[in-house]
Amino acid sequence: MLMNNYETIKRVCTQCTRSFTSIEPLILDWKNNTTQVKKIVQKLNALDKEENTPDGYGRFSASSYLYAQVLTDREAIKKLLAQQGSFLTSKARETLAYWGEHPGFWCFFAIEQMMEEKGFLTVVDLISGEKHLVYSTALCDLQQTSNTKDKHYLCLLLPNGECLQTAGLIRYYPLSARDLRFYCSMFEPAEELGTIINKHYVRFFKLDLLLSQPVPMHKEYELRKTWQPFTLKDFDVSRLEGLWVTVILGEQQKFFFNGPTDSMKAIPNAEILPEELPMMGGTLVRETSTGEMGLVTNSEVSYGIFSTLLNRAYPELQLPERPAVSIFLTLIELLNRDDFPLPWKQFDSIMQYREDEVEAIEDDEAYAEEVIATYMQRYREKHGIEDSSDEDDSLKTEKENKVVQDILGKFIKTYEVKAEDRPIEFVDCPNPSLQTRMNFFLNLTDREVFIIDDDREAFDEFTILTNGAYFDEAKDTGIATFIENLFVNNFTSEKDLPYILMNAFFWVLLHKGKEWAPMRSYAIEMLKLFPTPIIKAYPESEDFIEAFSTFTRKILATRGVCYLKARPKAAEVATGMYAIKGSEPFFTLVRSVVAY
Repeated sequence: MLMNNYETIKRVCTQCTRSFTSIEPLILDWKNNTTQVKKIVQKLNALDKEENTPDGYGRFSASSYLYAQVLTDREAIKKLLAQQGSFLTSKARETLAYWGEHPGFWCFFAIEQMMEEKGFLTVVDLISGEKHLVYSTALCDLQQTSNTKDKHYLCLLLPNGECLQTAGLIRYYPLSARDLRFYCSMFEPAEELGTIINKHYVRFFKLDLLLSQPVPMHKEYELRKTWQPFTLKDFDVSRLEGLWVTVILGEQQKFFFNGPTDSMKAIPNAEILPEELPMMGGTLVRETSTGEMGLVTNSEVSYGIFSTLLNRAYPELQLPERPAVSIFLTLIELLNRDDFPLPWKQFDSIMQYREDEVEAIEDDEAYAEEVIATYMQRYREKHGIEDSSDEDDSLKTEKENKVVQDILGKFIKTYEVKAEDRPIEFVDCPNPSLQTRMNFFLNLTDREVFIIDDDREAFDEFTILTNGAYFDEAKDTGIATFIENLFVNNFTSEKDLPYILMNAFFWVLLHKGKEWAPMRSYAIEMLKLFPTPIIKAYPESEDFIEAFSTFTRKILATRGVCYLKARPKAAEVATGMYAIKGSEPFFTLVRSVVAY
């Protein structure tokens, strides 16, 4: 809708703004009078007390929630007018009555054009395709700011008879219409955007964690998780061109692409594969009992390559040109953290499974002697102790015994779990053997405790999750050393402590980090594994729990090592009573243990 008489429209907008200013306090007071609404408003206001929350975000979000509860609902508007209309001017009553017939609505839109007249824009509703004239100086300011220019916006729009005006927070995301439709389908597939937002406001706007994030890219390719389900009763991976690796877990199989063959040269874009693996590769998953399968890739370009491969091998499939699901990668990370039922959920186990060999070591006398000999050699190397052959044997034995007793004391003492902590204790976390624990003072890159894949895949996954915030530093050192340095730079009281804490935390995260659990449970397990060095640095166990909990919240979570289920409050950080789990990049980097 284009209008030339901007002065007339602007007068209407000015009057509408005055009416809204009069109506706003009535909305905030009148609607905030039910138990459910009060709880939601309190929860939103409490966000302002949390760390790293933009100033006023919680308060403004609470106001936007209340506006929407009234101004998108004809019946609520009419009830407000009947009960509170007498407190309004005649113009404000007219405006409210007009909204009763033409209520506001949530709109996800792109700016089509900035008009010559200041404050006016034309926008395109990305869900319905409709075009609107909007008056909003705030929206114009966002469009003229570099980090918000040409984003896709989401806010409440109110009609005034001539154009639309914004109300409440104006949010902006790097999401496409397809991304937002998929996100809405995770709540209620058949409902409209506005209904979903009004019914699930707090959970829906966890989406604000994506505010101002860039679109993740790998070189010139936009990174998106693609998923295409299909069924093949009889499937033979050898019919597919290219090199494939097969992994089996129970009744499920995984086939991941390991390299192209010459026969693939005619496939569009296949020429990128030799240089861009594994990021641009593809993975197939299969349920052998039913023949249900899925194709997973990290970009629509990759999807095109591998769907063509499948269609060439199985012409009856006729997989579509575009995948059933194609989602902004960082949105997938957000959905994973909040445990939404993603379409590939039945294949989670096989998709995350790593097939690595783990050797078992028997605990006998010969093994005990080997433990001490191996440890002494590494201890001498690490601390620069010479093994002098001409030294008096008795003196040498005395020195070595002292070292052995001092170091083994790190492993053989016990930590008594407090009675109040027993309900959250990990009682089934595998216990590393004495020899394995003796390697916990070594670097990650020594690969004595864990099988580490410090390759391009791990680097790309961490870079995507952290939006490239630590790209230069991690590129210079490699992901394993970058993460190791986080511990070294934060725990400086004892020489070996950063390595012991790092390896102990990763041990527990590797075994228990697929599910949400309190941070405190991890700290307790670390105290059980290494009570002596931890208590030496932190005489009070609660001091260690708070220190490691704070480190996890501020450092490890922001660097992509683990996820936070929700933004913890200060008291939850102090006690470690907030939930975490391992990130996908962590499980890519730390594949499994070398030995138990």
